[in-house]
Formats: sequence, structure tokens, C-alpha cells
Amino acid sequence: MLCDKANIPVMTNPPASLDLGHSASPTEADDALVQRASFAAGQDIIREGDPGDCFYFIEEGSVEVFKSGPDGGLMLGEAVAGGLFGEMALIDNKPRMATVRAKEPTTCRIFPAAILSQSLEGSDSLVQMLLKLFVKNIRNVANLQMENRRLLSELTQFSDRISDELEVARRMQLDLQPSITEIAEISDALNIQISACLAPSTEVGGDLWTAFSLPNGKLGIFLGDLTGHGVVAAVNAFRLHALLADLRDHAPYPGHFMTLLNRRLSRLLPFGQFAAAFYCVVDLQAGLIHYTGAAWEAALVYDRDTGITIPLSGTGLPLGVSEHEVYIDTTMPLPKRARLLIYSDALSECFYVDGARVSEAEFNRWRDAALAEDDDLPEGLLRRLTDNHVQHIDDDLTIVAATVEHNVPFF
Repeated sequence: MLCDKANIPVMTNPPASLDLGHSASPTEADDALVQRASFAAGQDIIREGDPGDCFYFIEEGSVEVFKSGPDGGLMLGEAVAGGLFGEMALIDNKPRMATVRAKEPTTCRIFPAAILSQSLEGSDSLVQMLLKLFVKNIRNVANLQMENRRLLSELTQFSDRISDELEVARRMQLDLQPSITEIAEISDALNIQISACLAPSTEVGGDLWTAFSLPNGKLGIFLGDLTGHGVVAAVNAFRLHALLADLRDHAPYPGHFMTLLNRRLSRLLPFGQFAAAFYCVVDLQAGLIHYTGAAWEAALVYDRDTGITIPLSGTGLPLGVSEHEVYIDTTMPLPKRARLLIYSDALSECFYVDGARVSEAEFNRWRDAALAEDDDLPEGLLRRLTDNHVQHIDDDLTIVAATVEHNVPFF
């Protein structure tokens, strides 16, 4: 409700001061100039932006003060019985700064602008100046609150959008790995049991793994770990995945395959970005494993009959560092009952919950126990680390395992 000057009698003899307490005795001025009005809970008494022609004294009830914004109203405060509101627009002759809404059934005495004007005219000029400056500062603070709220809202929306985009990238990264159906088809066709775990970091990273059948009953397994986190690392992972598919005809020969992959990737990756990688070909008909690596050390073959662990080291430069790097095949006999384990360095770079780093010997002990005892090697290895209160750095974590058997004699 807004006061209408046409409905308020003109004040011919305004008082020099205002006594708004309940103890004030009724006067002719009270009866002639001051109105009373009741407002229901939730009813707007004054609205932001409207002109000001009166101010209010709360006799009973309470009100809330709101300022509008692009994403809703901001509550600036409350006033209860005995409080005033609406006077600022009269002091500086500007529109209402905020909307005042009854919080509960509220009764107000409504005073026309003339009463306040006459009171100010009789005051010292310094007091008038300070009062107007005070009102200006209040308006500035309220506007600053609204601007801060707007900026916070935009920042929140931006953060939510980035989070959504990172989640989409994370799901896309997971979709790059072979599906459960594809793994089952490879396992059935080659009689090789494959299990894997890819856990992206809280920020999207660049880990990538894949496995595929090759001619003559061979199996190719590739793992890559691109530098960095976020969308850039994910985009580079998609680039690498596309190159793997494009170069599939060269996949039976690990060194040649990795050399071509590096040459192509070096032309795509910006300076300072690269990838550690490991690639192997399991040839059960010949009882051999052929492999090569680009700055990758976390790969091994485990002989299930003897319990011996044989490291498969890859000492070439990371992919993308130099397009002239040449990668060499290494070939070794495959134990008749063997397990192949390849993992990213995030697995071994782990810490106890108290912050102490897990030693290499301690990690290897848990790893070898999982190799000997656990059917699902990635799950078993992670469970052993968890049981020993071990946590990992926030990085992509990839584990790929293959269990193989063959009858080719060693010569």
C-alpha cells in the first residue's frame, strides 16, 4: 500500500518535533494528518522503485525489507514495533530503495512527507548534510550487496557449468575403455582373462587403456598416461584414442606401432605436453610377449608356478617429446601360467592416512600377494591397499591385468 497525497489533509501548523510513542496524547495533528493502516502477513506496504510521499511508524507487528535482484530478492533486514521505515526516499528525494513487506499482521501509523520536511527545515544545515550523506551510504551499501550477490550468482553458475562439463568429460573418458561386452568377447576368443580398473581423478585426467584382438590369436594391450588434468588432458586422451584406431594395422609390431604413434602425436600435442605409454602383444601360439614402452616402468609378468615376478621396462622417451624417437621391440618367453599386470604410477605412489609414504618394498609385498591369490587382480590389489589404510594421490588410476595359459615348450 502506498500513501496518496490527495487523501492526506495539508498540514497547516506542523509540529517542531515528532513524538511517535504510544504515550503521545491525541492531538488535532494526529487526527488530521496521521493515518493508520493494517496490513496482512505477506502484503507489500511499499515497493522498490516507487516514489516516496510518506513514512511509516510500526505500532504492532513486524516487517521485512527486500531488495530485488536478477535471481530473486535479497532480505536487507527487519523492523519491529517502534521502528520506522520509508523515510529515506523523503530525505534524498529518490525512489524507494527496497520493498517492505508485512511479516505478520501489522499496524502502522502513516506520516506525510510534510511532517519530516518541516522537521528537517528547522534543523542545522550540517545535520541535514550528514543525514543525506548517511542515506546515500545506506543506498550504496545495499546496491553493493546486490552487486556482490549478482557476481556470486554468476560465479556459482560458472562453477556449476564447469563441473557439469568435467563430469561429461569424465564419462567420455570412461567410455574410451573397452566395454564389459568387448572384454568378454576378447577373453572368450583368446582364452585370456582380462580385468581392469580405471578411476579418473576428481579433475578429469588423461589415462587411457584399451585391448584388442590381433591376427593369429594375438592380443594387444595399450596403456597411456597423458600429462596434466582437466579438459585439455581429456582432449589429448581422445586424440590418442583416435590415433590408436587409425594405426591398428601396425599393431602386431609394438616398436613400429609406438614409433608411428609418437610421430603422429608429436605433431598434435602442444609443447610441454606428452604421454607415458606401454604397449604389448601377447602371442599364445608362440608362447611369447612382445612389448615396448615410453617412460613406463609399472608393468610385469608373474609366473604363477614359480612365484617369480619379471619386470617389463619401457625406457623410450615419452610420446610427444620428439617425433624422431624410435621405439624398439623387446621379446621374452611367456610362462605357461602367467599373469600380466600393467598399472599407472598413481597406484604405487600411495600414502598412509597419517601422510607417511608407502615404501616400494611394502607396496610390492601387497602387489605380489594379490598376484598369487586374487582372481580379480585389480579389485584384490585395491582392497589390500584399503585394508592397510592406504590412500592415493588425486590422479587417474588405471590397472589392467591378463591371466594367460599356454602349452608352448621353452627351448
